[in-house]
Amino acid sequence: MKRRSFLSIHNLFYLLFILVLIFGTTTLFNNINTKDIPTGNAISGEWTSYTSAFSGSGTESRPYLIASAGNLAYLASQVNSGTTYSGSYFRQTANIDLSAHYWVPIGNNSNDFQGTYDGDGHTISNMTTIEGEYSGLFGY
Repeated sequence: MKRRSFLSIHNLFYLLFILVLIFGTTTLFNNINTKDIPTGNAISGEWTSYTSAFSGSGTESRPYLIASAGNLAYLASQVNSGTTYSGSYFRQTANIDLSAHYWVPIGNNSNDFQGTYDGDGHTISNMTTIEGEYSGLFGY
């Protein structure tokens, strides 16, 4: 009867493959961080610390006007604090660059945005979020 060794070449390659999968991918994914995405500018703080109130009345004919990153951050701050803007209208009036600070999404699982946002053909660029459950311009 031929005796088989547990440490055969086949088993060694299999064990090596499993170790590479476990430790190789863990190392790879531990080094990925959304804060490390380059934006061309030094990022500091969150936009919710740099808010500026928007103008308008929130109606369909006179929507709230979003003209700057500060206005957009003000919207996020208000929604995340509990103002839903249910039935309110917003219109973006300029391209907005979010590269200076980390973006905190508009809305979360406790407070959601219930208004209507019209980008009106404008862009929002260079957004970097802090890792979390909700990432993107609108979180919930």
